Amino acid sequence: MKRALLLAISLVFILAACVENEPKETGWEINQNNQNNQNNQNNQNNQNNNNNTVIVTPSTELDGMFVSGHLGNYLDCPEKGYDPNANVGAGSAPEPPEGEDGAGRLAGDCAEDGCTGILNCEAAQLTIRIENIGDIQADAVEIRSLRLFRFDGEFVAELPVVGVSNAETNELFEGDLPASDGLMLRVDFQGLSNAYELLTSEGDRGWGHGGVLEVEVGAENAPAITIESPELYVLDAVAT
Repeated sequence: MKRALLLAISLVFILAACVENEPKETGWEINQNNQNNQNNQNNQNNQNNNNNTVIVTPSTELDGMFVSGHLGNYLDCPEKGYDPNANVGAGSAPEPPEGEDGAGRLAGDCAEDGCTGILNCEAAQLTIRIENIGDIQADAVEIRSLRLFRFDGEFVAELPVVGVSNAETNELFEGDLPASDGLMLRVDFQGLSNAYELLTSEGDRGWGHGGVLEVEVGAENAPAITIESPELYVLDAVAT
């Protein structure tokens, strides 16, 4: 009996020692699993970011503003102006009369003594600033239309463009505008030969003869923009 009791006690100690020596789960294993899960999530996020990457294509964009302008004066030379009712000057503008000098006078007009020439004959003109605010050069920039409206908003005519030049150098504008660059453009166009009639509404502001221009500017590789002028006027007549 005593021997059996000793044997049972020994067996208990042996079992306790075995339990003590069994391997235990460690925090390292748990941390390792968490790290693996985090890495997998990061890889998934990176893959999603790559799939959502936006590729930006270089482009060009125009901006512009009105600087100055007038509607000319064709009182002494109505044939040089534009008459939308008669469809005179539609399409391309007529060439200047032969023998005309830069001041708008004809050489033959002053053959007689005391001749002062044609004073009330000056072409309409507009100055605008154009800027390329895009990433690449704007190609073939051009004035696509000049639409004239009365001060009350009524459309009057689309006026023919005679020429476009660099306002600072007086050189003909070739049409190309580098990225992040800008320049002043002088636009010569045919004003109305009968502005006093077309820009006046019955009983209203007969003295003003004002009109608003909408200038559409476009390029081969840029959307068109519209520049609106304030109210412009016919130049004052000069007594001869």
